[in-house]
Amino acid sequence: MLVLAMDQEPANAAIDTDVLLDALSQHVLLLDADGRILRANDAWSRFARLRGIAPEAWRGAGFIDLVARMAALGDSQVAALRDGLAALRAGRGGFSTDVCYAGPSLTQWFSVDAHALEDGRRIVVQHDVTELRIFDHARIRFEQMVDASTDAILVVDGDGNVGYANDAACRLAGALPREGTSAVASVVDRTAIAIAAASGAWRSEVTIRTLDGAEIPVVQDVRKHDSPDDGGAYFTVMLHDISAEKSREEELQKRNVELQLAYSQLRGAQDQLLQSEKMASIGQLAAGVAHEINNPIGYVHSNIGTLKDYTRNLFGMLAAYENALAGVPMAPEQRGALEEQRERFEIDYLTQDLPSLLDESAEGIERVRKIVQDLKDFSHAGQGEEWQVADLHRGLDSTLNIVWNEIKYKAEVVKDYGPLPPVECIPSQLNQVFLNILVNAGHAIKERGTIRISTGAGTDSGWIEIADTGEGIAEENLQRIFDPFFTTKQVGQGTGLGLSLSYSIVKKHGGRIEVSSKLGQGTAFRILLPLRQSEQRAA
Repeated sequence: MLVLAMDQEPANAAIDTDVLLDALSQHVLLLDADGRILRANDAWSRFARLRGIAPEAWRGAGFIDLVARMAALGDSQVAALRDGLAALRAGRGGFSTDVCYAGPSLTQWFSVDAHALEDGRRIVVQHDVTELRIFDHARIRFEQMVDASTDAILVVDGDGNVGYANDAACRLAGALPREGTSAVASVVDRTAIAIAAASGAWRSEVTIRTLDGAEIPVVQDVRKHDSPDDGGAYFTVMLHDISAEKSREEELQKRNVELQLAYSQLRGAQDQLLQSEKMASIGQLAAGVAHEINNPIGYVHSNIGTLKDYTRNLFGMLAAYENALAGVPMAPEQRGALEEQRERFEIDYLTQDLPSLLDESAEGIERVRKIVQDLKDFSHAGQGEEWQVADLHRGLDSTLNIVWNEIKYKAEVVKDYGPLPPVECIPSQLNQVFLNILVNAGHAIKERGTIRISTGAGTDSGWIEIADTGEGIAEENLQRIFDPFFTTKQVGQGTGLGLSLSYSIVKKHGGRIEVSSKLGQGTAFRILLPLRQSEQRAA
């Protein structure tokens, strides 16, 4: 427009206009209707010279061709620029585009604005926007970098209003980036802003609430900054989601509890092994003692039988002598002496009492022999830990004989044996289970009660139930009675390993133990066992 005024006013006004145009930093060019350069100000002339183009080279040259050569435009860009200039009409607005002039040592961006005059000429103004482009590129790169962060980053004012929020902040708040900064206002902790305003910075762990009401633990870092514009303050807020860390911490604590439990179970297993080894040693010792006792008992038992035969023969011979002497003539004095000796030695009493004494001795020796045999059966000396088919009724009877002294003063034992086929098992281990439960049953009865032993079988399994009328087990303890070291007995009266060891043995046999109990009424343990072991287990 200034160029148009320059052509219509006197020469001195045109000179002033040239001075004014040359003082501008923008490039101002006047093109004819065909797009050739008629005139340009000094800013353009200097720009062209830096690009190696002298004034005589650009005057009269086609603007689009010149720009295409200087800016190395592509065909599509040249076509767009040409079409834009050709479509210009006076009073109908202008045409704008950006052009990048790239050189070996200098790259510049210009915004190009073109307008049409009434006479068909065009005015083109190029404004250097290189710094703005650099700033825009830096801003874009910064936003890309910030958006790539997994931490929420916000810029807020002193009132907590959000001026900027990266994508992570939107995701944390449960909002979409297009919803704007107001959607993430819920994650701003205004108390932390106030503290940072006074102290310059604040860092803490808080729980934020998202748009959908979820609560997320975060570490917030709030820092105060002085605004370069008005001397006020703004704040950057960084929020680090620690949900994963919290989950890992909880998982670590859970693993730690599991590790402690595993350690406790391992320790229990070790103690059970020691207890088992101790019982095995005791069993071997008992078997050895039983074997040593069995030898003298054997010949005592045999000698008593022989003595009974000898005594019977002697008494028969004595009776024969008495009958023979009764018919033989004998002096009264001699017969009187024999009668006196007979009375003095109490022959009549001896003939009645001696057989009874021998019978009682034989019965006693038989009982001792049975106890020794039961002790051998309980320990199963020489049979090791081998699987075999065994009669559990015999094992129950043997075990009952062993613990009889423990329970005979407090309980009446009732045997309710049902049909129970032989069971494939390790007899010595099951005898240990019977012993533990029978001893516990005896301890549970304080004064006088009953212990009932019942057995039975199904298609492929058998069961043994030992029930007592003792004090019973509290309901809260029923889930713990098989835990290692758990006992309701007084200190020093129980190790808490008996039932735990029994549980392990029954489980090893592929069975299970069921328990039912009521306080004040008693407890029943039912042992369920498969009649035959699988090939893998039996091997």
